[in-house]
Amino acid sequence: MISSENSSRAYLVVYAAIWLVIGITHGVILHYVYDIDSFNAMADSLVFNGNFAILGLSIWYIARFNDLTKSTITFFLLNQ
Repeated sequence: MISSENSSRAYLVVYAAIWLVIGITHGVILHYVYDIDSFNAMADSLVFNGNFAILGLSIWYIARFNDLTKSTITFFLLNQ
């Protein structure tokens, strides 16, 4: 049986890998399509995608533990 700590770590690794692929793709598009030098393209990609990844992690807790099927919309709005 997989412990919850290992499961959480596995989810975090997958989450980071997905954002890494998105960031590299974004940097490559900036470099080749918009003709930005590679250092600035990767730096821009790191900043913007890093911000989105951190925002996604902060929203994860709310999305994971807030069961919309059991609570009413009034309860949901009052607790936010």
